[in-house]
Amino acid sequence: MRLLLVRHGQTAWNRELVFRGGADVPLDRTGISQARSLAARLRRVRLAAVYSGPLARARRTAELVAAPHRLPVTVLPGLDDMRFGAWEGLPLAEVERRHPAQFERWRAEPWNLSILGGTTLRQIETRAWRTLRTIVAQHRTDAAVAVVTHRVVLKLLVLRMLGAGARGFWRIALDPCNLTVADWDGSRFVLELLNDTGHMRAHGGRDF
Repeated sequence: MRLLLVRHGQTAWNRELVFRGGADVPLDRTGISQARSLAARLRRVRLAAVYSGPLARARRTAELVAAPHRLPVTVLPGLDDMRFGAWEGLPLAEVERRHPAQFERWRAEPWNLSILGGTTLRQIETRAWRTLRTIVAQHRTDAAVAVVTHRVVLKLLVLRMLGAGARGFWRIALDPCNLTVADWDGSRFVLELLNDTGHMRAHGGRDF
């Protein structure tokens, strides 16, 4: 089976470099347009199902992808975003000023970071991987399955597929509303495409 892994479209907090986590920030106009561009790209793909995390930015992206196929969006808690606790709602520069030691650890070794009131990369990886394996087990099909979630979740899933682990967290980039594709061959995941944003060149996406 083929997995179409999608990061949600842009929000105002993405643009302003504000930590989001559990804050239910909606897509902005650009994010909606990005999701519509992706939906147009995937219109002719045979989709069996569309899954999403519970936050509005992921759900709305998933709804736009699902609409041309007249599919419902199945919301799964295991695809929810990382919680950043005391950092949520703060700009990146403000977190760096208030919590310099923790911020440095986030940049250097996030797999060893525990934020007050937040979740850890290990916790996110465990629940997201379990959720993905459940999705795969439910769809023994040649059709594709779309999974819409968040940057942290997608990074950890891709790294797990590659056998790289969370220590590779900063070694891959996943832009808003990118398309990453992985095939399940019955015994392993094979990464076919990573961080493709060619469908949204009009929104500053990378031109492949």
